[in-house]
Amino acid sequence: MHPYLNHDACPPDPQLRAVTARLGQAALCYLAGDLDADATGWARTAIQRAQRLPCPLLGLDLRDVTFIDCAGLNLLLEARLEARRTHRAIVLIAPSLPVQHLLRITATRQLFPAAASARAALAIHRPPTPGETAAARVTAARARPGTRERTRGLT
Repeated sequence: MHPYLNHDACPPDPQLRAVTARLGQAALCYLAGDLDADATGWARTAIQRAQRLPCPLLGLDLRDVTFIDCAGLNLLLEARLEARRTHRAIVLIAPSLPVQHLLRITATRQLFPAAASARAALAIHRPPTPGETAAARVTAARARPGTRERTRGLT
């Protein structure tokens, strides 16, 4: 089951589940299942739906992606290019081990910031207050009570 309420689901696909939602200032796209050439059409539709939301942050929740191939990687790279074109931040939320592995072996992991949760991504990517640095935002997000690790890099 997807972790977001008030969502907009794409039509069912036997290999992939795709859901879009808005959480504060983040447009979220949750993908679950196989992200391969057969499923990228549904995934692309969901990501484009999320990109149409007027939010400064696009979060791709990949925690339940069980398989990803070069077609899935191309889709992530396209989403990154579109986010840059529209001056939005993009973050991968809880990327699964298959996603992490593909990003590592293709030397593309540095292109995608990662966060442990959608709320952690929002804490890091919120608009800065006057005089606040990005490093101060990261430190503040990690120091909030009740959080062990709010963000993480891909390993």
